[in-house]
Amino acid sequence: MKQTSRRLFLASACLAAVGAGWAGRRLLDGGDDSEPPVVFTPVPTAGSGHWPLAAPGNAWSGWSRDARTLYMADNQGVVHGIGLAVPRPVWRSDTQGMIQSPLVLAPGLVITAVSNGEPGQPGGTSSVVALTATTGAVAWRRDFDGFSISTPVLTDGRLYCSGAQHLTVLDPATGRTIWSVPQKALTEVVGVGGGMVFAAIEQRIAAHDARDGRVRWTVQLGRNPSSQYTKVGRYLYAGKTSVDGSHTLLALDLASGRQVWAARAGTDNLLFTKDLLVFEDRGEIHALDRNTGDSAWRVKGSFPGLAGDLLYHRDPLAEDEFGVHACSPATGKKVWSRELPKIELFAAHPDAVLVSGSTSPDAPRVWALNSGTGADLWSLPIGAVSMTMAAGRAFIADAEQTVVVQQGRLVG
Repeated sequence: MKQTSRRLFLASACLAAVGAGWAGRRLLDGGDDSEPPVVFTPVPTAGSGHWPLAAPGNAWSGWSRDARTLYMADNQGVVHGIGLAVPRPVWRSDTQGMIQSPLVLAPGLVITAVSNGEPGQPGGTSSVVALTATTGAVAWRRDFDGFSISTPVLTDGRLYCSGAQHLTVLDPATGRTIWSVPQKALTEVVGVGGGMVFAAIEQRIAAHDARDGRVRWTVQLGRNPSSQYTKVGRYLYAGKTSVDGSHTLLALDLASGRQVWAARAGTDNLLFTKDLLVFEDRGEIHALDRNTGDSAWRVKGSFPGLAGDLLYHRDPLAEDEFGVHACSPATGKKVWSRELPKIELFAAHPDAVLVSGSTSPDAPRVWALNSGTGADLWSLPIGAVSMTMAAGRAFIADAEQTVVVQQGRLVG
């Protein structure tokens, strides 16, 4: 998974993460002979909504949820489950490594990719770990050679995994290998569609037959592709960098790799709307017709994110402006704008737009804005390194604790 120094986490893309906790033994190729995870027993002050972490200084990131539980990971390799009906931590489980991917939810399971050992040291390995969603107990674990591993992709009942020396397809229920293809370099699965698995390898994309892993075609892109710059729909949309440093967005036929259209543009933070492809390029948000590559609209901004019926973005980082904006995904027409003190990150959700910033270096604050109008719902003098909305509540994590806010009040 591509790491980014920008402190933005949107509802549709949760990045990977953080923690500390229980030590258990590993079992390769499925199964579990480990001890059960430690149950997380919170000790909050009554009504405070604050939960201390297992170790101070952890920075939270990455959120996933199902109907009953919100899952998050921390930078010490621990995954946490938080109940939604009553917002309380219910379990925590140590993956025994450094988490390198967002949490992937399969039926009854929480799956993530971790690296074991120290970066750059010989003999490193990586693992895909599946935890039981209700208890955090290890359901299965698969270890691979090589320290690096990318985000698993779950599609059509198969889990596509990739890393330093492999492209492997697993049964998500058991961890059993369906097929595996050795690789000579770092590999990342960037999409699945049209009977193909698309893997980024050494500045090119290779299309593997989803049935057996056989390579069907490759295309050179001029830079290391990443899932951040690649989407699969009717076509494979991928960014290409030329020798002169210019960027081109390509639409490639899924079956053959043939170029269907090309547009001169960068490809940061690719998003799909109903008919358009939306992305960021050098301080502007662009929208192109997904079938033809024709320009539909563009506006000044950065970090686009879809939530409900609107597209949200903030002012470009290079400018000394701190606005949050909502616009129509179809036309780019502005629906509302809000100017706020210095913005650190924001998270757009249908229920609310959460914005973390500060009125001064020592005065952090989180604002919740009405997603349809931009009007204030509430604000609190708290810091945040990651935020999300679930079950009508805001879950806000900073370096030392998690906080739950409902209708402007701390709950817990």
